[in-house]
Amino acid sequence: MIRCQNCDMNYDEEEYGFCPYCGHVPEGEPDSEEESLSSGKETTPVETAPGKDKKTVKGKLKYVFIGLALVIAGAALFLAFFSSGEAGVTVPDQYSTIQEAIDAAEDGDEIVVQVGVYRENIDFRGKDIILRSTDPDDPKVVSETIIDGGGSGTVVSFRSGETEGAVLNGFTIT
Repeated sequence: MIRCQNCDMNYDEEEYGFCPYCGHVPEGEPDSEEESLSSGKETTPVETAPGKDKKTVKGKLKYVFIGLALVIAGAALFLAFFSSGEAGVTVPDQYSTIQEAIDAAEDGDEIVVQVGVYRENIDFRGKDIILRSTDPDDPKVVSETIIDGGGSGTVVSFRSGETEGAVLNGFTIT
């Protein structure tokens, strides 16, 4: 065991080859006490715990890399499922009409509608879903994402018990 010159923590140099606490890599041992004193750096040997198993740096690093890969894979899966980027349902990519997407949606789903003119009347059918354009904060996107009822009745209906969870955002209604 040695004491790290950088963070003052004890570690097994044979097991790690570097300080596992701060990453400091010790320079080679001085040839003489005089060289040690002139370098201004000091390494303090510490007794190894009895029965301590010695492993190579290569073996330890293998486990570090495996653990890191698992963490990265977990983060990627989390982001894939819970990302607030693109929605799980898109029009017209997955459904050709907005109403088809609404019919397939469940409470809590978000439907993102690409720029275009959608000639249809839509009904939320009691579903608490978010229906939005690709960028509700961009006036150009809003003006170019149009639900056109063609003059035949109510263009957008909320009449089946929807709550404040039913949201329409970022469209031009004609």
